[in-house]
Amino acid sequence: MSKYNITFKGKNYSIDKSLLSSTIASLEATLSDLSAGNGSDAPVALAAGLYETGSNYTIMKMSWDELVDGGAIEVIEDTDSDGASGYILTGGNPDLLAGELVLHPDIFVISTTALAGFNEITKVHFPARMQIILGEAFACCTSLKAITFDENCRLIWIQETAFSMCPALAVVNIPIFVEDCNGMGDCVFDGCTALETVNFAGTVEQWNYLMEMSSEDWCLWGMPATYVQCSDGQVAL
Repeated sequence: MSKYNITFKGKNYSIDKSLLSSTIASLEATLSDLSAGNGSDAPVALAAGLYETGSNYTIMKMSWDELVDGGAIEVIEDTDSDGASGYILTGGNPDLLAGELVLHPDIFVISTTALAGFNEITKVHFPARMQIILGEAFACCTSLKAITFDENCRLIWIQETAFSMCPALAVVNIPIFVEDCNGMGDCVFDGCTALETVNFAGTVEQWNYLMEMSSEDWCLWGMPATYVQCSDGQVAL
């Protein structure tokens, strides 16, 4: 039977996969019960496929096969713009995803509405191969607080409303885009009323080029950020 290996307050625990439930709300309390010697039959509220960290515990990630086979993430195989085989993330089960989501390194496209309304996700990290994030891919993720990208990521396109209506989103780290990119579409961050920090991995010149390639309405309303921080300076928004 599949196990999760958990370290909590210096002690190691192995939890049967069959004991897992759909949220992580009672995780720390459950681990406290385990630490007190109440046994491994205590129900563990843990979402499948997550890497969750805190001051006192670490949970190991499931393998990619377990994540997909368990239905937490749905993907299809395809070929990217460079002709290399990889995955398109097409959907998933909102009851099985929570906390920080670190996407598989071979995912290069997020489909339209793929994870829209997944309200337990708090952070998403995109891999170096990520190229395209389609419309409403993460729209209305009410607990999403931050999005980050691998430093080697080179995007082609973030389509309209991809991260719209995410009221907890406070920090966005935007990667460099390829030349002749599609840039960012309309209303990518509309309704992100907590978004005060926008960082860009490239230079001011590269940001200005990205703006030339993007919709002038990439954020129409709701974003309180007043500037983007580039690697060599700031640009007013």
